[in-house]
Amino acid sequence: MRIKTLPLSEIRPYHRNPRRNEGAVAKVAGSIEAFGWRQPILVDGEHVIIAGHTRYLAAQQLGLDKAPVIVAADMSPEQAKAYRIADNRTAAEATWDFELLRLELDDLQIDVDAAALFPTLPGLGFDEAELAELLGHVGGEDFPELPDGEGEEYQQMTFVLHRSQVEGVREAIELAKRGAGNGGGEGSNRNSNGNALVRICAEYLRGRG
Repeated sequence: MRIKTLPLSEIRPYHRNPRRNEGAVAKVAGSIEAFGWRQPILVDGEHVIIAGHTRYLAAQQLGLDKAPVIVAADMSPEQAKAYRIADNRTAAEATWDFELLRLELDDLQIDVDAAALFPTLPGLGFDEAELAELLGHVGGEDFPELPDGEGEEYQQMTFVLHRSQVEGVREAIELAKRGAGNGGGEGSNRNSNGNALVRICAEYLRGRG
């Protein structure tokens, strides 16, 4: 398998591509901008796209004049059609493990300065609201299921920490969890990190009194 560079003018979109990918173009463009080309476009012997229409459109949006490609000249027209469908269909089967995703995002927070956090992470393809929810550890199984009309009782708070602060905050939260289980006093719920933070703040306020 050999990767070569072709001018965009020589790459041809498949005229019957069944995948509607326009909504993802901006995010893919952001990823290419942040990380460079890490996944070539797959084309047939005539340079018609088999897989990578979104990357092709993203390259156009970025004003690029060339892109890396893999030429699958050995694929028959029928194999190219089948692979084009299979590539899109199998991608649609994937889902997120949000707990593991949050751990990965937490690691990225340690590696970047707080001031650069949100400008850096959008290259991952999440918008700011999604990042705020994930980085704040709110949502999924951590947050309680709320009856209709009761959402206003809960509020989301998101904190951005410098790398030097992260371990101390984590240690304090873990100690608070072990000291009081999952309890956080009145209004506590299944968000154990939130309950632990409430307990830490309550003890601090009592100490000041």
